[in-house]
Amino acid sequence: LWYSLEAGPAHVMMLCSYAASGPGSPQHEWLTRDLASVDRRRTPWLIAVLHTPWYTSNRHHPMSEGARMREDLEPLLLAAGTDLVLNGHVHAYERTHPVARGGLASPPESGITHITVGDGGNREHFARPWEPQQPAWSALREYAYG
Repeated sequence: LWYSLEAGPAHVMMLCSYAASGPGSPQHEWLTRDLASVDRRRTPWLIAVLHTPWYTSNRHHPMSEGARMREDLEPLLLAAGTDLVLNGHVHAYERTHPVARGGLASPPESGITHITVGDGGNREHFARPWEPQQPAWSALREYAYG
């Protein structure tokens, strides 16, 4: 359900949005161990991949869908200096500014950029609508086939 791999200069962690993620859960314990084993000299990039976005301004799939996992695992990713989170689920594209703890990271270097790319290969139409007011943490959002 979760694993990691090294791809060139990147350590990539594949996480499961549909498994328990709280402290003491197998996924939380595995991620703690995996992050501790990373050699940033060999793999300077840390990338997490998961299905359900933690940051989205799409009303069809609100942030509440990934809130529990974000509360459980985001502190681990932030502490490790994770560079990027990739996810899908929402059939649209959205990229954040560096974020942490539900909002813009301050300073920006203390946060993680998230990219939702749930539009690639989409045959079910776009997830509509967006929240009317684009949040400050949302850098770009659009309906496009990635």
